[in-house]
Amino acid sequence: MLGTISATALFGPLGGAALAQGTGGIKLTLLFTPPKDPVASTKYYLETHVALVSKTPGVKRVDVAAVLPPPPGQPVPPYCRITEIYFDDIGALQTGLGSPEWKTVVADVPNFADPSSITGFASLIGA
Repeated sequence: MLGTISATALFGPLGGAALAQGTGGIKLTLLFTPPKDPVASTKYYLETHVALVSKTPGVKRVDVAAVLPPPPGQPVPPYCRITEIYFDDIGALQTGLGSPEWKTVVADVPNFADPSSITGFASLIGA
């Protein structure tokens, strides 16, 4: 789960030179599979969980999007929600992921989702 991932683990393969080129910040993207109870999960996520995420040190912005249903005859996407959490830089991401507030965020996940069903990755913005 993302509570144990450090920025070093996320960006180590890029090397220092690549990190120095990313001037637009860091975006942590989380992909959520459909929950057992979509209505209750969405309500809790939007009313409670996102507020916890927003309290994490270094978080500049949180964007939440619902994945639209596919056109007729197309396969159903594996994800129902995408959340993007923005940080100024890798240091801010490291601070945020190591904070007590992030530990609270991670501990809250079972209240609306199966933690093993969430896919996450980070990306450099403007790199």
